[in-house]
Amino acid sequence: TISSARVLITASDNTGPMPFEETVTSINRSGSVATVAHTAHGLVSGKKVLIKGAVEQEYNGIFVITNVSANAYDYTVSGTPATPANGTIKATGVVIDGTTDGSGLITDNRPHASNQPITGRVRKATGSPIYRTGSISGIISSTTGFSSTIQLIRDE
Repeated sequence: TISSARVLITASDNTGPMPFEETVTSINRSGSVATVAHTAHGLVSGKKVLIKGAVEQEYNGIFVITNVSANAYDYTVSGTPATPANGTIKATGVVIDGTTDGSGLITDNRPHASNQPITGRVRKATGSPIYRTGSISGIISSTTGFSSTIQLIRDE
């Protein structure tokens, strides 16, 4: 059992309901709210998205999204980056982004309209002992979900 291991699981391709490196139409900022125009994205309010490719670094990262509609969503951005955002901006759905609990577990519950291919990694690089990064891949079934045990190797 490894507690406080960092876990990141994202969509691994575009065959499921979540986006994978899909082109963002635009990101505009008003105050601390970034509004993303993203056609038929399939994301859910309160869940996370990985944004990358914006020239203004404040727009890049993993963010909890709100105010979700079929073709847009919002997230909180730090600072006052130029608006609209510049660059070739891509969005990927995030399934899990967090740390394992005291029992070494991390979970998320959400319905998926169809099977969702995923990829990810888990690592524990702070606090002794330290472990090498472990890989995660598979498919979240729209009917039975996904469960996996990842074995991490101590990095001494």
